[in-house]
Amino acid sequence: MFSHESVTYNYLRLAACGSLNNFIITDTKGLLEQQGCGLHVKDVLNSLQGKIKNGYKFENDPIKAGHFFNDNPSKEDESHCLVFIVAVDLLEKFTEKYLNKIRKIVCKMQKHGYPMVLILTKMDQYYPYLQTDITYMFKSSIVHEAVLKASYIFGIQERDIHPAVNFTQEIRLNKIKCIPVLLALRHILHYAEDRIHTRN
Repeated sequence: MFSHESVTYNYLRLAACGSLNNFIITDTKGLLEQQGCGLHVKDVLNSLQGKIKNGYKFENDPIKAGHFFNDNPSKEDESHCLVFIVAVDLLEKFTEKYLNKIRKIVCKMQKHGYPMVLILTKMDQYYPYLQTDITYMFKSSIVHEAVLKASYIFGIQERDIHPAVNFTQEIRLNKIKCIPVLLALRHILHYAEDRIHTRN
């Protein structure tokens, strides 16, 4: 959700395929934007509650009505875990305005009982040694300090923050580099499953 520039401007619901075909990932406009105010805090909750239909183009103001507003969402429309995706270098660049926005979102998620997970990306750029040996990710004090900083900023527990590296130059899939992201995905699915069972 956090980037200098969004790739996603429309609300997207993306179904998994193959053997992993029992979950859906939704994507939204980023919270932080160079121009405009990014995704509205109310639309974070609207999207989780299934009140936004697939294809909606986000505006600066939250959705209230219209063709893309779902005023009677089903259980299948709802999402069950909020995932922040944050580049580690942005942790040093948050202004008070955006810190307040983050606090509002976290407060709303806690109030409505949504679990939260944070994926901390670009760790290999932040700590270049990981480009040589990614297995050092979970032993490094430098990585741990970044996780602690993210935990402090977002108010999310350390166990819910997953450092990861980016795929920028690889032509072929690197299975070892995939492990941190797959661990995060497993964590997210466990949280989502727990919430579904709790609500049922």
